[in-house]
Amino acid sequence: MLAEIAVRNLGIIRELSVQLDNQMTVLTGETGAGKTLITQAVALLLGGKAEAVLVGPWSEEAEVEGRFFVGSGFDVGMSGTDINGGDAGADVVSEAGRGDTADGSDEMAPNETELIVRRVISAKGRPRAYINNQLAAAKALTETTSHLIDLHGQHLHQSLLRPAAQRDALDSYGNIDTAPWRQARRKLAQLSERLAQLGGDEQARQRSIDMLRHQIAEIAQAQLNDPDEETYLEAEEKLLAEAAESIEATKQAAYILGGDGEASTALIEANSLLQRFESLTKPANRLQQLHSELADLAEELRHHADTLEADPQRLEQIVARRNLLVELRRKYGHTLEEVMAFARTAQNELAELESVEQTRTQVLAEIASTTATQQQLADEIKQARQVAAKKLGAEIQSRLAELALPRCRFEVVVGEKGEVEFLFSANPEVAPVSLRKVAAGGELSRVTLALQLVCHSAPATVIFDEVDAGVGGTAALSVGEALAQMSSTRQVIVITHLPQVAAFANQHFRVLKTTPGEASDLPSDVSVCKVQGGARQEEIARMLSGFPDSQTALEHARELLEQCAHTTPTIRQ
Repeated sequence: MLAEIAVRNLGIIRELSVQLDNQMTVLTGETGAGKTLITQAVALLLGGKAEAVLVGPWSEEAEVEGRFFVGSGFDVGMSGTDINGGDAGADVVSEAGRGDTADGSDEMAPNETELIVRRVISAKGRPRAYINNQLAAAKALTETTSHLIDLHGQHLHQSLLRPAAQRDALDSYGNIDTAPWRQARRKLAQLSERLAQLGGDEQARQRSIDMLRHQIAEIAQAQLNDPDEETYLEAEEKLLAEAAESIEATKQAAYILGGDGEASTALIEANSLLQRFESLTKPANRLQQLHSELADLAEELRHHADTLEADPQRLEQIVARRNLLVELRRKYGHTLEEVMAFARTAQNELAELESVEQTRTQVLAEIASTTATQQQLADEIKQARQVAAKKLGAEIQSRLAELALPRCRFEVVVGEKGEVEFLFSANPEVAPVSLRKVAAGGELSRVTLALQLVCHSAPATVIFDEVDAGVGGTAALSVGEALAQMSSTRQVIVITHLPQVAAFANQHFRVLKTTPGEASDLPSDVSVCKVQGGARQEEIARMLSGFPDSQTALEHARELLEQCAHTTPTIRQ
């Protein structure tokens, strides 16, 4: 339900805020007072066109903000589908609890959550939309709010004109379950996609088979077994690349340190110089020890050189192997593990393509079976709709007679493919035409009112702007009573000039336009005030006679309010 709406700088509205209860609310006022601007503000919350001309004179931006109470499971719902394949435009949203309180306040029920929607229109820039204070695209705004409110009136959002809404209304009335048909349709789409993936072009399929075989053979030839093979090869290559140089260096060092080497000869010469002197015995002994150690080290180096072995052939093999693995990774994956996985996937794809005829036969058989099931379900749905259409048409026509359209004709037509269309004519001599071609907003509003009374299925909030067009007297009371009936299951907001309608409301607001004198430069302004008690009686008197202080009108207003207050509407099942 719409709990509150705030409007700033929209047209002649400077600033106003209205808190709404969850039953029937009326807005009344003189013609031109600005009532329609309020419904225009609601239309903006539903994603209506945001034109710069709507920005008022008080600032560079206009702003409309709405606070909704929605079911805790609220989500942008799923769309239904016509059985002839067309996509439905009607979204589904979980029903919110009404949250009734003893004082009629808008306190949230336990299963409700709060949704804040805001629309900003700039006189010079682009309009903006916000959902729960988060910037949103206009499309997202429409998807979020369009199925929370039905707004009925001339040139306004009218969901009943959508073929999907008419179809859903009939299905709801007739308790027609289209879920199995939609499930069959989804399955058929999946099977068709599967068939397309198998490929209808034999040459293209053969090219794919040849490519897969080449890829699989190339990877198989490499005999990949270890995803870490490159790490081991790199270490071995480094060792073999150093082997030849290592042997030469070891032999050279052994020669230098050995008996005929420079180091050994130098030590022998130094030792012979020192041995002649007794005082140099100690350093001479150390030189002798060094000579012995060098001899041992030279022998160790010669042994190490003998054990080392260069293998240029193996080194060449490793280099070639590493180059091959790099090429495979370039083609089939960043790592050897990915290359091996690619090979497994290619094997599966090849097996599938090679057995494509068998698979195609199976898929085609499933398509034929599912198509037959879908057609059978479509026929059953069409028959059920045809039966429900006659009953719904008769009930709505009966309701319209009570709503000041006694001579109208209303029919629900079901087409050959199960499509649904509402036909209407206000004159019995004129053949009914599509409801989309009905120009009068008042007639369309009353059709909607009758439909919702019969079907008991609608968004949580319904707003009527021209429901009383061309209505008066007893018929006006019937319209008011019907609106009151509707408000027992959803929030109803009505802009009306009829006192007979206003008298049924649980909540009554008067819209006033203040026009400054000719000497003032200030623009006109609109305000909304809640009328209760004597003030409401005066407003009803004004609507009855144009004289709010007329004693006769006041007495008639009091009597009307009392009678409507004691009327207990009951919805016909």
